[in-house]
Amino acid sequence: MSQEHFICRSCGKEVKHSAEERPCERLAGWLMVTQWGGRGVVDHCFFCCSDCLRTWADARGPGVPDVFLRAFDK
Repeated sequence: MSQEHFICRSCGKEVKHSAEERPCERLAGWLMVTQWGGRGVVDHCFFCCSDCLRTWADARGPGVPDVFLRAFDK
């Protein structure tokens, strides 16, 4: 049985799931940000909660509007 894992980019929390499980069920409550890294490069960043997303975004520098981050609290 093969397993895949998702790691929070901020705190390092890890969630594993098998091929028989749906990722959407194991990652309920998690957040994913898709970031373009250049031509043909797409990076999916996973976060276990909005606080981790906020910490990661703050560390990357200013420019993420608070209204965007507050939308994940709802």
